Amino acid sequence: MTEPMPQPAPEAFGEPSPPAPPEVPDWIADDGLLRDEGVIVGRALSTDPPAPNDGPHHWKLETIRAYYDERRAPLKAQLEAIRQQLARLDRREAELREELARHERALAALAEVEPRLPLTGRNLVLSVMLTVVCALTPLVLAELLPPDRFDHPMAVALALSLFGLFAVFQGRSLLVAADARLSGAPTRPERWKLYALEVLPPLAVALLMAVFVHRPEQGWFATLAIGFAVLLLLLIPGRLLMSLLARTLPELSGWWRMFLHRRRLRRHHHQAAVTRRRELEALAGLRAQIEDETIPQIARKLAFLDARCRRKEALFRSEMELARRRNLLRARHEGNGQMHTVSS
Repeated sequence: MTEPMPQPAPEAFGEPSPPAPPEVPDWIADDGLLRDEGVIVGRALSTDPPAPNDGPHHWKLETIRAYYDERRAPLKAQLEAIRQQLARLDRREAELREELARHERALAALAEVEPRLPLTGRNLVLSVMLTVVCALTPLVLAELLPPDRFDHPMAVALALSLFGLFAVFQGRSLLVAADARLSGAPTRPERWKLYALEVLPPLAVALLMAVFVHRPEQGWFATLAIGFAVLLLLLIPGRLLMSLLARTLPELSGWWRMFLHRRRLRRHHHQAAVTRRRELEALAGLRAQIEDETIPQIARKLAFLDARCRRKEALFRSEMELARRRNLLRARHEGNGQMHTVSS
């Protein structure tokens, strides 16, 4: 019967399929024919021990080994390709672990250092408080205005409050424009002009309020006290509020941009880390399949071919040695004159 031939391992990792094994000679596949070959070679040998590397028996053994070597070659090539693939997997896993560690370090750094702007927070609180004060200023002035002199005291109080609080922030001034016309280029105005720009609008409103609330029977002290209080109320909150907003809004905008940037970075590193972990899990599964299934399967096929080769060699040697011993016994009997007895 023809010897069953184990099929080579399936194609792996994009490697080309191994070539088909050579056809087995009949005298190697059939154990009966192999014994006959051993007997024929053994009878052809002389009574002297055969030379290890010469003679027909050596050629027969080499043919058996060459046949099984040819059958083992595709499996060994496939095994070598799998080992190279494992080396590539090792390198890829090292790269993925390094990238994963880098993304995890970035996430840890982002978690440890949060964007905090304590000055912006404090300025926001002060801005809210000053906004409340500025909003209450028209109500205070409306209460101070005599109702018998104005039909709409709240409208008058609102106009005076807006002029006293925010007139300096309109961005135009005759004093500064005169400096620009005289010099031909915008320059920093003199300090007294800056003071005048800051103080004149609220001072004018305070004087008007003092005139409006003055009562001869109360005297000038109460009128001046009310005017000074109105001057402070108009001079400090509006200018401080606008300066805080001019400083806080850019800081708040920068904090918001930093917050969005850090959130994008955190999302990017998180998604990258998740992707790297999935790739590592996929590589671990592929490695387990290679090491637990593919390599043992190829190793079993190689062990099977090795065992078959050794068995064929042993069978051929045993039959050849038996035939050679018969030659030796026949020669001894012929030498002793007993050939006819043995034949009978």
